[in-house]
Amino acid sequence: MALSNISLTNTFTEQMVRLNQVIVEVNKVIEGAFLTTGNVVITGTSVTGDVLANVVGILKTSTMLLGDGAVTRPSIARFAGANVGLYFPTTNTMAFVTASNNVMYLLPDGNVSVGSTTAAAKLDIEGTFRANGRTYFGANVGIGKAAPTRALDVVGDIWATGDITMES
Repeated sequence: MALSNISLTNTFTEQMVRLNQVIVEVNKVIEGAFLTTGNVVITGTSVTGDVLANVVGILKTSTMLLGDGAVTRPSIARFAGANVGLYFPTTNTMAFVTASNNVMYLLPDGNVSVGSTTAAAKLDIEGTFRANGRTYFGANVGIGKAAPTRALDVVGDIWATGDITMES
């Protein structure tokens, strides 16, 4: 039987669904596949918080459309930790959240911001940055200088412990 435009409008405490003018009990377990070529709409009041549907197993879809969410209520979040996840603060922007704090933004221009909501470069880090191991830069590096003109361009004092070797 093809199903289309199913609307669950009763509360889950009533556990009833109107399907093609027939009322079916929702509390029965359906094993196997639930297939439809139409729309499935679930509305109502849950008896356990705000959970309207609970899927155990794999949910497969070609496209999933989510609400924007918020920093305190991400669109994609762990059930047990709703203040950790991913949300969409503005058009074409994604934000990662931990403990209800923005920690990383993916911006429409392709820039990534860590520790801030804006990025002036492909990777913009607000705060301490640590690289443990070899680090390669394919262009000039500026310390205290936004537009370096040499391989290493430093504005300010340089302090070193140990040897400094220079070759010409």
